[in-house]
Amino acid sequence: MDSVEDPSASRDTQQPGHVSCLDLLFGFAMVGMIGFGGIANALFHVVVDKRKWLTAEDYTMTFGLAQILPGAAPINTSIMIADRFQGLVGIVCAICGLLCVPLISLIMLALIYDQFADVPEVRYGTIASVAAAAGLSFGTALKASFRVLRTAPAIILALVSFGAIGIFRIPMIPAMIVLMIVALSFSYLRSAK
Repeated sequence: MDSVEDPSASRDTQQPGHVSCLDLLFGFAMVGMIGFGGIANALFHVVVDKRKWLTAEDYTMTFGLAQILPGAAPINTSIMIADRFQGLVGIVCAICGLLCVPLISLIMLALIYDQFADVPEVRYGTIASVAAAAGLSFGTALKASFRVLRTAPAIILALVSFGAIGIFRIPMIPAMIVLMIVALSFSYLRSAK
């Protein structure tokens, strides 16, 4: 019997090869442009919500893998996404797009800040921007979790992960290895039934 693909599955995200190098360049330039205070939030917004290159689940798995690799997780995620669609040339386009806008902006802002650093309103504005960035990170985490955590075991594993790493300060790599073994075991037992 021939298997029939669900047409709605391919409608939500673009398939590898259908995202051009120019798309990667401009998409990641947008991430760099709107990603002040950290690009993880902007990366999710552009890749999942705006461009629909990945589903929330694919993005979360890619970002999770990127976190346990050496280097900055958003950069690692960008490299993996670009490689998925256009290989090495896509990686170069994505990293150029990701870094050009922030570098130019940073140089310009540093020159301006140097002139006005002693003004109290500028100092208060800097403090306020830190709070806004923290809130943005928290909001993106909640948004991603509502899309990914749909079953009781997934919610339980997420809470255990948060407790182990965030509250009890267990090192991330050993905690994630144990949690991956538990998750894979549960998935295997569930599929065996």
